[in-house]
Amino acid sequence: MMLGQSIKEHRMRKGLSQDELAEQLGVTRSKIASYERKDVQPRLELIIEMATFFDVSVDELIRGEGAVDHGKNTRVDVTNESETTRELSFIKERVKQLQEIIRLKDELLVARDREITYLKDKIGWQEDSGKLEINI
Repeated sequence: MMLGQSIKEHRMRKGLSQDELAEQLGVTRSKIASYERKDVQPRLELIIEMATFFDVSVDELIRGEGAVDHGKNTRVDVTNESETTRELSFIKERVKQLQEIIRLKDELLVARDREITYLKDKIGWQEDSGKLEINI
């Protein structure tokens, strides 16, 4: 389970709306919604405040129910998050490159159509008859 889902489940267990939880934590409802949708990660201080409010450990809030504390200092692995951020940056850059390729292709097509029209006019091409009449 991810943090956003965990926040939502703990909020619902307490019978709170997003507005009510937001008021308790001193944030906006839209912030709570974005945390639950996983659009935004709450800052560490707020995660600690939520864990205290829901009466669970930070580990349980982050990892979800059933998180086990083995008496070790557990760390949240953000490797995947960092990797995902790099992948998203790569994808965004690739989309920009593809958009530029499409723009250039469109410019080439327009230039080609102009050249065809120019050449047709130059040699006296008549579309209606489909015949070539050369005007010299």
